[in-house]
Amino acid sequence: MNSPAPPLAVLDMDGTLFPGVLGTDLLAHLARTGIADTHHADAALAALQRYHEGRDPLTPAASAVYAHYAAALKDRHPADVAGAAGEVWAAARERLFPFTRPLLSLLENAGFTCLLISGSPQEVVRLAAADLGIAHALGTIADTHADRYTGTLSTALGLPGGKSGALRALGVHPTARPNIAFAIGNSISDAEIFHQTAHPVAFEPDAELATLARRHGWATAHRHNLLETIDTTGLARHRAPHGQTPGDP
Repeated sequence: MNSPAPPLAVLDMDGTLFPGVLGTDLLAHLARTGIADTHHADAALAALQRYHEGRDPLTPAASAVYAHYAAALKDRHPADVAGAAGEVWAAARERLFPFTRPLLSLLENAGFTCLLISGSPQEVVRLAAADLGIAHALGTIADTHADRYTGTLSTALGLPGGKSGALRALGVHPTARPNIAFAIGNSISDAEIFHQTAHPVAFEPDAELATLARRHGWATAHRHNLLETIDTTGLARHRAPHGQTPGDP
């Protein structure tokens, strides 16, 4: 009989491991360097700002951001965006929350398979994942054809169903219902993962996620108590003796 698969830890990036939005940093850089269309880039950034100021709910704001982001990249070269993403991540990695790398070490030592699922562009999300040692990651993917962006998106993970779809697309668990033991996120878009998770943690949640956290009894945490909080959510029960896969008898 095969051993049970290791438990999963699903991690959000923007506002959770990183105190900002990687996609905002990338889009601002693309506009500043003339790689992206500045009209659409500015419109995307304005829509995101309205959300952060509480003037627009997340879903309509995210829809506007993604539409303008796709339009801003239309007919641009993927290699130029990839180069910009490298520059953005080189600066962003220094601004990660101090708990980020200790959290990942804790999860790795406990035998978890970590998944990074982010609404930010795949070009920068995959760099973040590689740097952080996370083998499975997915971000928002802009379609390409003949070495140009088409102005459409394959994935838009900040929209309803986006993160659940990403979980299926990553395909790291053989069962229809994956064994998600831990998840962390800060916005209502993370709730669809939380509903499938044994021990979700709402990290400095937006108003909608905070309301759901209270209703469902989900743990909440802030940047100064996160590591202590996850130790009280039952994470220790998933730790295995050295050399043994969590869940093995």
